Amino acid sequence: MSRKSKGRGDHHHPRQAVPAGPPQAVAVSPPPYHPTMAAQASTPAGGPASGGQGFTGGSAAAGSSPASPKSVTARAQDVAQQRAAHAWAVIKKIETCPAEAKKDFGGHAKKLPMRIRAAGLGQALAFVRAKAKAKEKEGKRKEGLVLLLQTVGGWVLPRLKSDADITGTPALASDDALIRDILGGDRIFLRRATLETLAYLEWLNRFAEAEGLGDGDDTEWD
Repeated sequence: MSRKSKGRGDHHHPRQAVPAGPPQAVAVSPPPYHPTMAAQASTPAGGPASGGQGFTGGSAAAGSSPASPKSVTARAQDVAQQRAAHAWAVIKKIETCPAEAKKDFGGHAKKLPMRIRAAGLGQALAFVRAKAKAKEKEGKRKEGLVLLLQTVGGWVLPRLKSDADITGTPALASDDALIRDILGGDRIFLRRATLETLAYLEWLNRFAEAEGLGDGDDTEWD
């Protein structure tokens, strides 16, 4: 066979053309559905079903999400507003008292945070009560000191026992109620009572200063 006839024969068997670009994906039929295999595929080893997207959206179980920072901040603001409302109602009540009672109340309320940090809540309250009792023996009732003890106990004790809103007209406790609960409580109660008392006194003293209660007072420990 000549070269010419061989060349003609090549036209009957052309080379396969190579397509340009990446190869096309080949469709593969999914395997038959089997319930047991499907459950095993969707459940990781040693754990509950994950709930992939398209079924549960990958959401966590109810109650597992932590509290939103915004909700925690809102709750803190609510408690602060309750302290402020209670303290303001107290100050308006004290303003109707005699001048000596207003001076005693404002002066000792101002000193109380320092005394609490120096000697503890129980001893600080006991000091104020001892001052009031000493004057009673002399025939002089220290109304301002008694009202201070009743006010602090009236706010702190309900806050530690429940989360109920305490606003409006303040409910007064007995002048030794908080002291007795401190003596009968544990260190956790004492810590909570101390923190709540200090937080409340910030508002009480802020309003007392704004209303001019206790100005010029120089009360000391003795």
